[in-house]
Amino acid sequence: MIKYLKNNEIDYKLWDNCITTSNNRLIYAFSWYLDIVCDNWDALIFNNYEAVFPLPKRKKFGIEYIYQPFFCQKLGVFSKKNNFEIDFFINSIPDHFKYLELNINTNSDYYSIRKNSNYELLLTSNIEKYFTTNTRRNINKAKDSELTFSTSVFIDDHISCFKNYRKFGLKKKDLITYKNLCEYLIKNKRGMICGVYNSEKEVISSALIAVDNKKIYYLNGISTSFSKKNGSMHWLIYNIMKKYPNRIFDFEGSNIEGVARFYKGFGAVKKIYSTIKVNKLPYFIKWLK
Repeated sequence: MIKYLKNNEIDYKLWDNCITTSNNRLIYAFSWYLDIVCDNWDALIFNNYEAVFPLPKRKKFGIEYIYQPFFCQKLGVFSKKNNFEIDFFINSIPDHFKYLELNINTNSDYYSIRKNSNYELLLTSNIEKYFTTNTRRNINKAKDSELTFSTSVFIDDHISCFKNYRKFGLKKKDLITYKNLCEYLIKNKRGMICGVYNSEKEVISSALIAVDNKKIYYLNGISTSFSKKNGSMHWLIYNIMKKYPNRIFDFEGSNIEGVARFYKGFGAVKKIYSTIKVNKLPYFIKWLK
């Protein structure tokens, strides 16, 4: 049986145990991660936390809706078993949620509105063999420059490179959320900010990564215009990859052709995930579509 629970009714210990042991585990679904990136969140629970479905929520004009948080690529159903249909959970969402648009870790035959591209690469000891000629060329270009790689870039130095945040639909409050995420990952040794410095000790490329025993999550990469001339972003990712053999490097993907080409240059393999949508809004409400 599926139960709907408000956030204060969720047993975080049982929740996180379900995520830890699920066969489709993702860092975004842990309670601590959801607490950071979501305005608020409730959940659907199957039996005694055999399967869970997080519901990030907001309210506008008195109407509650489920949304995709920034810095959280996808959510969905998490369980040890493979036989849970996503539609089974979607149909169990309470009626007071009048709108839902969410990226999920599986497919929905009925509610899916878009297919998205993710890119992943298993990090072997000789990952260079997967790289394209252009990727190798950029890495070598960076090696020949006076650049320094670091795994302990200051948060403010990292965020200072993020000048065009409005271009990505972000607001100042989203940058605060992002800073909180950086602080938590670093403090709890679940991630780090890696970067490349030029000869003037300026950060020209940096990336926030999260780390668990299976995956490296490339949560956000930022670079200056200068970095494009010397291949520093290619070199940055290459140095991160060398630190974590036998894990999966999750680029988090992109539907933008140029970004996807950059990821594929490392030999990353495309993985598809879906965006789902449910619209129960009255026809006269136009603020969501």
